[in-house]
Amino acid sequence: MGKTPTLASILTKAASDLLAGLASGKYDAQVAEVEKWVATIPGPGVDIERAMEIFLWTNKATAPLGKIVPDGQGGWVPESNSRYDPKTGEFI
Repeated sequence: MGKTPTLASILTKAASDLLAGLASGKYDAQVAEVEKWVATIPGPGVDIERAMEIFLWTNKATAPLGKIVPDGQGGWVPESNSRYDPKTGEFI
């Protein structure tokens, strides 16, 4: 019987999946709609939109593309991590 996932491991996996999806363009249509809505907020709307653009650009420039796998220590790493062996699913 497998180990029951903790809330923290579920949330970190969800965050990893979201960031990877944002980097790959999976949510571009949704992001565009949110950006249009945020831009209509009087006052801070433009600044919020700029902050979102900077975050999204940084994420696309730095996030790994491809499958995200557990690191065995409660975190998540790209499958392309040089210490991960995809044949065994273990870290070397």
